[in-house]
Amino acid sequence: MSLIEQALRRIKDPVATQDATAPVRPAAAPPTAGAPTPAPTAHSWQVTPQHPAGPEQPASPSASDTRLTAVILGLVLALTFLLLIGGGRWIARTLPSRRLAVPDATAAPARAPASRQLQAPAPVEPQLVLTGVVAGGGEPYAVINGVIASVGETVDGWTLVAVTEQSATLRSRDEERTLRVPRP
Repeated sequence: MSLIEQALRRIKDPVATQDATAPVRPAAAPPTAGAPTPAPTAHSWQVTPQHPAGPEQPASPSASDTRLTAVILGLVLALTFLLLIGGGRWIARTLPSRRLAVPDATAAPARAPASRQLQAPAPVEPQLVLTGVVAGGGEPYAVINGVIASVGETVDGWTLVAVTEQSATLRSRDEERTLRVPRP
């Protein structure tokens, strides 16, 4: 018999007797009267006890297990129901109401509002405000709409043409404006 076969037999039947090739161990002291005799084991790990119903038949759940399962299932269903209802109410409150207006067939057709001539808005000219001027010992600058510009630069579509001590002259395509520094 091979070593593998011996190991497999020991696993299947851990309390099996040893074969003839195994060395003989000395006998242990005889047990005392009234003491239970321990069963010989072939290994050091603990053997799990088998269920009384046997390994082929699953154990039937007890009545308390069945009741507990029913209570948990009922709670899960109730919670799911409450979440669905609450979610539906939340959606109904947060989404705007979009009801379709159904026209009444017996009502008179709606009239178009009195005709108004729509006019294109008048072009708004950019407001130009001169807040300061730097003129004197070097190249002159003007502060227009919060932008520091020198002669030749463009601010809001207007080109700065000239800067004096109290004013700045700007030119657009066909127009020229002179802005003055406001006096306090």
